[in-house]
Amino acid sequence: MSIYDNKIYRAAKRLLKSNPVTGGILKTLRRKRGEKKQLAKSVVFQSNVRKYFPEVINAFDNLGIDYFICFGTLLGAIREKDFIKHDDDLEMGVFSDQYDENLFRNFEKIGFVREYRYSMNGSYMPNEGFVEKYSNGVIHFDLFVFTRSRGNLWCWSYLRDESDTLNAIKLSWKDNGLERIPFQGLDVPVPVNAPAFLEALYGKTWNVPCVFWEDTMAGNIAETNKTDGRFCKF
Repeated sequence: MSIYDNKIYRAAKRLLKSNPVTGGILKTLRRKRGEKKQLAKSVVFQSNVRKYFPEVINAFDNLGIDYFICFGTLLGAIREKDFIKHDDDLEMGVFSDQYDENLFRNFEKIGFVREYRYSMNGSYMPNEGFVEKYSNGVIHFDLFVFTRSRGNLWCWSYLRDESDTLNAIKLSWKDNGLERIPFQGLDVPVPVNAPAFLEALYGKTWNVPCVFWEDTMAGNIAETNKTDGRFCKF
């Protein structure tokens, strides 16, 4: 496709989106395509996560820094005592004051390559909060960089909206420290009082399985920025 053809395509797409009828159809098709893609990823993830999870935990232990499972991985560990059946990735957290730019080299040793990074305003300073995505070609994990400040804990999460804009959402919790719990035959770090951590994020019904959920539905949103999410591919 030429540059000229690409401009025509984008203009036509904008026109279709602006129409209530065709815009609604495009939205439905995009959602169904996303659901189909997520289902395929979920099947692969569920078939392989128990093989690779111990390797990921061991790699984090070898870093010698504080880390913990978070978001859907934590929810599964506490609620299901297993991985959530429709989940398609792992979510891990580290702290900004312990983050090292060479951290990714430790994951390369077990075959996980850093693929993407999402940040605010293109800033990759740890205390600005960003998310990295790692993959070994079979499963992947998201690494959230959390900041501790005055008894609180916060991080940014990044979501693409219907216009493909990368939106940044700041999530905040009370910092209760970390502890280890048994999960998948391992001692895995989690936030102290994990149910409270999950309730702040998912609401009082966190213990009830939900088919569809995204960070815009979180109960602990401290800030939303519709335009300042930045994407970097390695």
